[in-house]
Amino acid sequence: MAKDTQSPKNSLNKEDLKKWGLNFIKFVAPTLVIFFSLLAQGVGFDKVWPVVVLATYQSLADLFGKFTDGK
Repeated sequence: MAKDTQSPKNSLNKEDLKKWGLNFIKFVAPTLVIFFSLLAQGVGFDKVWPVVVLATYQSLADLFGKFTDGK
């Protein structure tokens, strides 16, 4: 019998956090690389702050999506 790895609604289990971490590496980390690359090229923070907002939104949307999904 397969082990049920889905957490109950409105909670997170270890598997959810692992999946969130992998998604962070796959999707949010490249966005942060773009942000720091732009800063290294001399682009002002006042022009690149939306990239940080996008990265934060990506991460939080995935985390809250995993939190509210349930059996």
